[in-house]
Amino acid sequence: MTVATWTIDAYSLHWPLTAADGTTIDTLALKPILHGDHARIIEAYGDDDDRLIQLLSVSSGVDASVLEELRRPDYNSLAVRIAELVTQDAAHFMGSDRAARQDPDAPELLLPITVNGQQITSVTLSVPTLKASRLMTKYKTAYERAEFITAHCTGLMLPDLALLSVPDWNTLQERINDFLNETADSFQTGM
Repeated sequence: MTVATWTIDAYSLHWPLTAADGTTIDTLALKPILHGDHARIIEAYGDDDDRLIQLLSVSSGVDASVLEELRRPDYNSLAVRIAELVTQDAAHFMGSDRAARQDPDAPELLLPITVNGQQITSVTLSVPTLKASRLMTKYKTAYERAEFITAHCTGLMLPDLALLSVPDWNTLQERINDFLNETADSFQTGM
């Protein structure tokens, strides 16, 4: 089986930056942002600009202090790119043929993860039990509730969930939200 790889187009700066070592940075090569990094940054930084700079640093590998020197139009363009990377689901980044073949209950990952030495290219979701959904409500924050129910529905451990790309995480959240809020006749079964 060939695993599709997800790459993000590099961003060519209109106004190059100077790295700490004096080299010129004229292009930012962006990589996917992982759910664990995204969650950590959202928790640690309250200001939108601070969050964006940190997310951009994680995605580009460029130190935040260097990114502070971005010219505002480049920053604005990158803000749109980063927002897309953390708000869209996996289908948004797949070709239309690949997205059309997606099984909502076993979505293919944009960015495969390795768990216990095994590469995982798709995640099979199970419908949560009433007991699990009730236990979920005992957690204080929406983030803790989402992590609990996602672990329950996927069988993945919390450290494994942190390895998911944010679009893959978003895809899982959409389907789990369906499980938690839709009626039974909204789902096809093998009966």
